[in-house]
Amino acid sequence: MLTENTRASLLNTHVAKNQGELQFTRTSTIEFHNISSNVISIGEREIPTKDLLHTKGVWKALVSRDRYMIGPDGTEYKWVIGYTKPELYLADDSKTLVAKYHRPHTGFLSKSGPTPASLEIFPHHQSGYDQATIDLILTTFLYLEKKRDDEEKGRNAAAASNSAAGASAAAAA
Repeated sequence: MLTENTRASLLNTHVAKNQGELQFTRTSTIEFHNISSNVISIGEREIPTKDLLHTKGVWKALVSRDRYMIGPDGTEYKWVIGYTKPELYLADDSKTLVAKYHRPHTGFLSKSGPTPASLEIFPHHQSGYDQATIDLILTTFLYLEKKRDDEEKGRNAAAASNSAAGASAAAAA
């Protein structure tokens, strides 16, 4: 439920209609709440992010940024967040790469030129993924990347603040 203390991000996808006509359809909504758990809505399901994307083990919950989720087909996945780019793996012994984020590049020192950011999804079986699984992968990626980006901006702001405070102290001395 959207309230005045909530921000929302919407994911819309193209759906092909008759004779090549494209129509947007709402795929998911991500609600960012100030106090309560954020909520992801996909289709008719509303799921608090703490239930959808969880950690494993008490110690890992304190130190790990990795998140596990169960797909619509019952498959367990693991988002490995990292400091620069998230990657999604099957959470089984195979540790098969499912999706990988590629950050944008300016093309400086590159013959191929600039490249936009992209999320590459690798099918782990012949039939690929159903639309519900792709929607879940895209939506959770957007959510986790937003959270990672906010943390990075917070670290950069703190570092800039500390540098400015240090420069002020040095100037006063």
